[in-house]
Amino acid sequence: ADQKTMHALALALIAHVGVSPAPRAAHPTSMSSVVQIDIVSDDATMKEAARFFAGAFWGADLTGAQAAKLEAAHSADFDTRYGTLVGKRRFPSALFIAHDGDSIVGCAGLEMTVVDPETQAVWDRPMAEETVAQFLSALGGRKRGEYRKASLEEIGAAFLERKLVVPVMSNLAVDKARRGLGLGKRLVAACDEVARGGDGWCGSSMWLLVEEQNTNAVGFYKKLGFEEVWCAESASATRVVTTEGGAVELTTSSVPTLAMAKAL
Repeated sequence: ADQKTMHALALALIAHVGVSPAPRAAHPTSMSSVVQIDIVSDDATMKEAARFFAGAFWGADLTGAQAAKLEAAHSADFDTRYGTLVGKRRFPSALFIAHDGDSIVGCAGLEMTVVDPETQAVWDRPMAEETVAQFLSALGGRKRGEYRKASLEEIGAAFLERKLVVPVMSNLAVDKARRGLGLGKRLVAACDEVARGGDGWCGSSMWLLVEEQNTNAVGFYKKLGFEEVWCAESASATRVVTTEGGAVELTTSSVPTLAMAKAL
């Protein structure tokens, strides 16, 4: 995908967190009871998760070229968010997959990053890493040594005034056949557990972004304790649209997007 499309899609991915829940099944534990949730980091599984996300999230009748474009863009985004960074890594991240045997049936991502309420911005993890590295490199040797083993909370207090260093959830998707069985709730709970677990994770709240018009997802998150913090009126989002001639195309548009958070 070209740089412009990748940028728009990267913004859309976090804004689109959440899949509209289907009506609850009559036997909600019949399928979800055998599904396991694990954290993965190997390239092959991340690519498989990106392919699953593209199909589960978009659910559109795309051409092979359009599906391949989305899969490639999601794969690159997953690698940016959850892949291994070169050098010391201060901001942890995790990609969760729900699987039934060898089949991926759900996914969600979590990353420590920076939220700026004043500008209504959520940084990506590489930007947060680079910004902190620049702050530290500008210090003298002795002062820099004092922060070498500092926690993210200490670094945030020292260098990121009026900004929050918190875990942000994104890329939540559930296979269509497994919706309404509580799997989405389990994925959010897995993110919540890791966010509370220390080992580099910190912050008093967990955040996400979701389109305001996605009322099913907004309601789903509110039931799990998330509350609206702000609404950005012009966030970028990728759309799959059908033209008058019947062709399916990818477009970018501005949509009102909610920032939501829940206490940890």
